[in-house]
Amino acid sequence: MLDDRTPEDQHIDPGISAQRGGGVQPWGTAAIKAAPHYNERKGSQCVMANEGPKLHPHIFAPAAASSKDFTSPKSGRGNLTLPQRTRGQHANHLLAQLHNTEPLAAARAEEQKSEGLDEGNGIYLVFKSTPGFDLKFESLDVANSGIELCTVRKTGDSQTEATVYVPDGKLTYFLNKITAYRDEDGKPSKKTGLTKPKNQDLVSSIGDIQLAALQSLWTDLPELFPAPQREVTWEVWLRRTTGVDHVTRLRQHAERYGLTVSQQEIVFIGWLLDAGFMESVV
Repeated sequence: MLDDRTPEDQHIDPGISAQRGGGVQPWGTAAIKAAPHYNERKGSQCVMANEGPKLHPHIFAPAAASSKDFTSPKSGRGNLTLPQRTRGQHANHLLAQLHNTEPLAAARAEEQKSEGLDEGNGIYLVFKSTPGFDLKFESLDVANSGIELCTVRKTGDSQTEATVYVPDGKLTYFLNKITAYRDEDGKPSKKTGLTKPKNQDLVSSIGDIQLAALQSLWTDLPELFPAPQREVTWEVWLRRTTGVDHVTRLRQHAERYGLTVSQQEIVFIGWLLDAGFMESVV
């Protein structure tokens, strides 16, 4: 089965598509080849070009293939718009912000462990661009370190915000990246022979770093975020990871926090979706 929309018609939630392993794939050559054009829809039937009504309009037989050159999905972000930075000053600004989160991160990890959460502990950070400039958010997703890009959104002042999960003990990854930007140069360019700071595109694109609040994981319209002290139903998207059964852990600790968890769940590749639970938003 293939989606019968063109890539331009698709809307992909950045809270899912920005993460690796989330099941959302870019449109590739095969998908384009296999989706023939159609003339119109009539109720539940789909009238294809030169064909009669189809019993199952959501299933398409492959049409004649045509050759297309592969284009990397990242090619559209090759030229980032970045602000001019004073290298040492900017690096120290970001390092100070990260160092300020370290005691809070340690305290949260200890609190989680004291409540029986011995695995999958960590914190969420928000990386913000300078308003009007790009954020190299792709480089904030580091699967081999367990660092996960959760959401990417634009604010009203043309600022990009990326919420990132950082496992306990992995904050040093970003500290090392920023320190290398401040103190080390990369290899000389083959064209110009000039050097530039290591990790320049990533670090220059980051304006501020702070601890995330629950709203930072919200990908819908801001005005739809539930009001305080109100019971609401949430969908809980849980990443399937090796060594941690997140659904079992959620149900084990739900009663302690006053949550009612559904016994039903939907399983996707790489994800588990619990049908919902009730939470008093504080």
